[in-house]
Amino acid sequence: SLAHAIIILSTKDCISVFILFNKKHTGYTVNQFVVICRVAESVKYLYDGYSVDAAGLACGFGSTKTYIEAFKAIYNITPKQFILNEKTKT
Repeated sequence: SLAHAIIILSTKDCISVFILFNKKHTGYTVNQFVVICRVAESVKYLYDGYSVDAAGLACGFGSTKTYIEAFKAIYNITPKQFILNEKTKT
């Protein structure tokens, strides 16, 4: 993932993650990037059959409401709608 690549680069070359991950270059703040990574990680849990609550908690969201809001901001659907859409594809 991009987050992993940034951390490896910063460790290998002794460059701050915050210098590598600059909003001017990416369009995202560090916090926004972290939320995007957490939501992307949660999709793996949803595919593995975790409930919406469990997927959000497993990825560090403090509440289901916060998780659903973050998910919807990125994917334009709720995690439950995402699961239902995936089930109809198979």
